[in-house]
Amino acid sequence: MNAYCRHLGADLSMGKVIGNDIQCAFHHWQYGPDGGCTKIPASDKIPRAARVFKFPTVEKWGLIWAFNGTKPLFEVPEFVDYAEPDLDIRTAEAFDLPVEPWVPFTNSMDFQHLRVLHGLKIECDPDAIEDPDNFIIDRPRPRQHLSFGFGIHRCVGNRLAELQLRILWEELLPRHPVIEVLAAPRRTYSNFIHGMRSMPVRIPALN
Repeated sequence: MNAYCRHLGADLSMGKVIGNDIQCAFHHWQYGPDGGCTKIPASDKIPRAARVFKFPTVEKWGLIWAFNGTKPLFEVPEFVDYAEPDLDIRTAEAFDLPVEPWVPFTNSMDFQHLRVLHGLKIECDPDAIEDPDNFIIDRPRPRQHLSFGFGIHRCVGNRLAELQLRILWEELLPRHPVIEVLAAPRRTYSNFIHGMRSMPVRIPALN
């Protein structure tokens, strides 16, 4: 529903949930699931206009989708050849990303953008990327690896990142050829960046 109270425009996200209602933090007006006001503590009469706009919503792919209008003009996007029960849907704690909201969403959820500018093979074409579901560190044609992007819209820092990683391993492995992974990595879950926050390892001392 609309985020602002019909009374004086207070932000409803600052309120709290009371049963099936959302309660405004300012004067405790309450709104039901249909957007209509259900309670005004200072009055027994609820005006007909005491209602906030309710966006059409649907739950799919582990998300709640809202259409910015009175009636959806299209269905929620589908994944080719995959049904919702076949997917592993994970949730993660919310965190702040210091960019405007449109940046990650227009660059991450726009399949045409990913195909044309980044060369991403959405359907995992085996003729283009062999064994696409596995991370292979010595994969042939690494320029198409998703870590650094590919295509016209290319990350300008990828060459520096590749150079830094190569120097790191060239210097580290001769000194410490054995590196033991102690636990699964903690991953960064984001529509904008997919990587690891940390991964505990142990480097045995050389004899």
